[in-house]
Amino acid sequence: MSKYYDLQFDVEKTFRYVEFDNVSHAHKQLLKVPGVIVAGGSCIPYFDRFHGYGDIDVYCSTEEQYDGLQYACQLMGLKSHGYSRESGETRIETFMAEGACTVQIIKSPKVNVGTLLTSFDFACCRVAVTLQDGKYFLHYDEFTEDDIKAKQLRFCHYNTAKKKNFVRVLKYYKKGYELLEA
Repeated sequence: MSKYYDLQFDVEKTFRYVEFDNVSHAHKQLLKVPGVIVAGGSCIPYFDRFHGYGDIDVYCSTEEQYDGLQYACQLMGLKSHGYSRESGETRIETFMAEGACTVQIIKSPKVNVGTLLTSFDFACCRVAVTLQDGKYFLHYDEFTEDDIKAKQLRFCHYNTAKKKNFVRVLKYYKKGYELLEA
């Protein structure tokens, strides 16, 4: 991943992206739906193969994409466990199967890589995969790769729900991460 590009989005943050082809089978199945974004912790293994795969969060903005992702999950042998949250135009549905990955479909209006990654709390989670013109791209924060390799948690966005911050820190602490000292 030595060659990278800086990509400016409609937020005041520049993210890097690189074309790559080492995409997981599950990510490939979900990215067949045009315009969706796979992002978060399930993308960390692209930098650290020992991290292990977690839940797959896939983001979309239209009903057509949402329906396509539901179908992709069914083809992967996953079954819906209902909506964990539905408010306004945002909807989250979880798909699971015994011994298989868990996929969360998040439908939210106007999803793009820049605003999505900017909303993530830790730099190590600010990573996404997209499929554009038949090519896979890995998008990430300027600190993502170094923080994953050093197993450090750098807060980028604090959640106002303090309990959620604690749960997230604990989740990554169990995977060997340490809080970055200020």
